[in-house]
Amino acid sequence: MPKPDRPACIMRRVRGGLEPVSPYDAEVLDDYPVGTILVVEMRRDKNPGLLALYWHILGKVVPNTQFPNTRALSKALLVSTGHVDRTLTMTGAYLDEPASISEMSHEEFGTYYEQAMAKIYEIWAIDTEQFRRQGRNLMKDDGL
Repeated sequence: MPKPDRPACIMRRVRGGLEPVSPYDAEVLDDYPVGTILVVEMRRDKNPGLLALYWHILGKVVPNTQFPNTRALSKALLVSTGHVDRTLTMTGAYLDEPASISEMSHEEFGTYYEQAMAKIYEIWAIDTEQFRRQGRNLMKDDGL
């Protein structure tokens, strides 16, 4: 995680290098003189379209489940697919809590998404492909 005194700068890969994504990112980059050597952590951001599609599908599925809302369904899917943060308690027992989707990498979320869709089919026999087609306008450059 970047430190507060060193803000993150989001870049886009272009032919021949990287370019700032927004005016803010350009401003952050401009704080460093030309010729400054910077260490760049290469990490792909999650596709916002795939994330929107995930919540769209959960919204369609939740009425057919015992869960009161999409957040509760998401937490259950995270745990049932093994995406948990395990904590050792003071008594020596382990506590599994759903992992944070926001902390997943692009690749981790893509894998989790496919596992969650398979789990929905396995438990409730709901073919999420129909909802994926309905929500395709939410998708951008994700290859699904």
